[in-house]
Amino acid sequence: MLAAVCLWVALDGQRDVYSAQFLSSQFGVRYIADYSGQDAHLLEYIPQGTDTVKLLTKGPVNLEPGDYRMEISYAAQDSSTVLRVFASDYYASDNTAGKVFVRQQLDPAQSVIRLEFTLDQKVDSMFFTFETTDESFVCGRWDVASTTPVWTDRYLYAACLFVLGLVLLFALNRNAARTKGCVIAGQTCDGRRTRLLFLLVGICAVFVASIPVLNSAFAEGHDTAFHIARIEGISRAMQSGQFPVRVHGGTLNDYGYPNSLFYPELLLYLPVLLRMVGASLLTAFRAFLVFLNVLTFGFGYIAFCRFTGSRFWGLVLAAVYLLNPYRLICLYYRSAIGEAAAMVFLPLVVYGLYAILYGEKKDWRFLVLGATGVMQSHILSTQLAAIFAAVVVVCSLPRLFNTEKRWKSLLAAAVCTALLNVWFLVPMLLMILQLGLAVFSRPQGVVIEQSLDGFFGFGSLQTAGHFPLGWVSLLAVPVYLLVRIIIKKTVSNARFCRMGDLLLGIGCLCVLGTTFYTPWQQILNIPVLGKLLGSIQFAYRLLGIAQVCLAFVLGCTVLLFLRGRPYARAMGAGIVCLTVVCAGAFYESGLRLSESAGVTKSEYTSSLDNRLSVGQAEYIVEGADPDKMVAQPPQLESTNETFAVSELVRYGTRTCFSYTMDLAADAENKIAVPVTYIPNYVVKVNGQRVPVEKYEGAKVAFQVSAPQADVTVEYREPLTFRLCELISLGTLVLLVCPAPSFIYSRKKRK
Repeated sequence: MLAAVCLWVALDGQRDVYSAQFLSSQFGVRYIADYSGQDAHLLEYIPQGTDTVKLLTKGPVNLEPGDYRMEISYAAQDSSTVLRVFASDYYASDNTAGKVFVRQQLDPAQSVIRLEFTLDQKVDSMFFTFETTDESFVCGRWDVASTTPVWTDRYLYAACLFVLGLVLLFALNRNAARTKGCVIAGQTCDGRRTRLLFLLVGICAVFVASIPVLNSAFAEGHDTAFHIARIEGISRAMQSGQFPVRVHGGTLNDYGYPNSLFYPELLLYLPVLLRMVGASLLTAFRAFLVFLNVLTFGFGYIAFCRFTGSRFWGLVLAAVYLLNPYRLICLYYRSAIGEAAAMVFLPLVVYGLYAILYGEKKDWRFLVLGATGVMQSHILSTQLAAIFAAVVVVCSLPRLFNTEKRWKSLLAAAVCTALLNVWFLVPMLLMILQLGLAVFSRPQGVVIEQSLDGFFGFGSLQTAGHFPLGWVSLLAVPVYLLVRIIIKKTVSNARFCRMGDLLLGIGCLCVLGTTFYTPWQQILNIPVLGKLLGSIQFAYRLLGIAQVCLAFVLGCTVLLFLRGRPYARAMGAGIVCLTVVCAGAFYESGLRLSESAGVTKSEYTSSLDNRLSVGQAEYIVEGADPDKMVAQPPQLESTNETFAVSELVRYGTRTCFSYTMDLAADAENKIAVPVTYIPNYVVKVNGQRVPVEKYEGAKVAFQVSAPQADVTVEYREPLTFRLCELISLGTLVLLVCPAPSFIYSRKKRK
């Protein structure tokens, strides 16, 4: 049955055909000078006048290579209307940019026109325009579709279904007899049924958390365009030979952007792999969001299960954390993918600290995994997590230096975390020291967007300032306080009381820090603390720490009061139901998933050629003008007027071409390549490496001494980066491989 379902999905070819419809309301109306020539560069719009032409334009649109057909309905009074389909970022081998694929004069006697065109390379800026002096011209329905499939989504869906089925079968049958059964509603379940029940709970929780990406249309978040551009940029860089990727190829109008040097992107390699095997960009992004939900539930279950010592409460708390409204807001409403990825690992960080300070200190590896995951997801979340860990450690210093010598476990975790991440940290620090980045010239400040009333309600997002934590997390605070008053502190529960008090205090401080009642202006004036906290930009980012703290506070409440009571399981089920209600209310009020409000994979028009692909351009060299870089085609330039190019091939961060020029004895013979300047670009002329310099603030340039030559320009990692990668890889092998511990134990026995 599973194979039949997968086969049916795989044969549904319509899923992979590009198909989009545009209405007249989706075309922008502009006025341009006479545009009757064949030039396909970006248009320069001017005010309406006697010598201007009315232009209806739709674009830019991303298109894959393939054959396309168009069908357009229209009404025209005269023959002055010209249909033009062109790509401004199509690059020919002779260094000319732009190509017209369709140029057709519309017949006023007809009402429908059908055309076809072929793309032989990927384009990010395909424009559809009507140029006319006919004021009564009306464009009706416009259909564009590929004549053959251009994606492999249907095969990926079938493969995912098949793999999921195999995983479920494996999980149900492997060591099922060793799984301890449980008693639910007076009924005893054996190990196999218990495992099935837990799997169903996990699948249902992930399904509820993934509802926004399982619709036919996808609602864009604030930063969706930026993160989708990251996926495509990494994909093109890998196809041009980079691994690990340091510079995004194709981004910023093909100039490239060194995002990977400063913004951790390890988890993004999953959607990148899907993209490289032919998945559509939006499908790869959706799969990544579901993957984050699966990881969040899985790591949350591990952390909460080990913390409470109960599989049931591990499931409950993992579901509460997974469906926390603020996490869903980051994932869908804000589309803060880096922050949402860091939240996957925060429960492991908290449990790792608890294990070192109060629990099983041999579990310090959980802290290494959690800290590494946060560091490889989001820099600002890493800063907040480091401050959180420092506060927890300082408040628990007596526990570190007791007879158990717990400080050794903390030191081992810190050293291993640093060595695991040295492959990213060292290159980032070296580039920061060598480059004057725009991010450091930005004025510091913290934006506060809400008061305390923003935390009450069922996840309402009627105003942009409401980023609630949900009723479950909020109710955990008074319930825990009541339990602490009622339950007497004993030797057996002292560690949970200490950890609960500490996490409650930190969580409440983080909540208070997001409101207008916190004197942020005075805090920013504190020399060290102000510098660290000022970089978070938005105060509501503190809620990421608050939500995981309050989830563990709820776990402490369970351990102190609910665990072992006859109504405990009913209370756990009620907690999960309330969490689902809060998540559903957020979906209802915060997201509009209709076809008119959302985008499909054929209609997604975020382009790598605009400013959205690099966000605020924080990691560009100071002095470079990103607006200028996206305003004109990135063509090779030279100070020599006789410069001519042939056999030009550009993809990702690699550019190859041949040139000819008449060398000038009294002038510079310099060639400028339109790639964003950073160190470590390698230029070879006829196989010989030549010095590289910065040109006009952003481009890579070099001097030539031959009238004709073959040139290759590409980004290459220096030896320092490779050594750091080997150190991190060796540390990972030592942590995972049991051989060193086996050798040590064998010597000890001898």
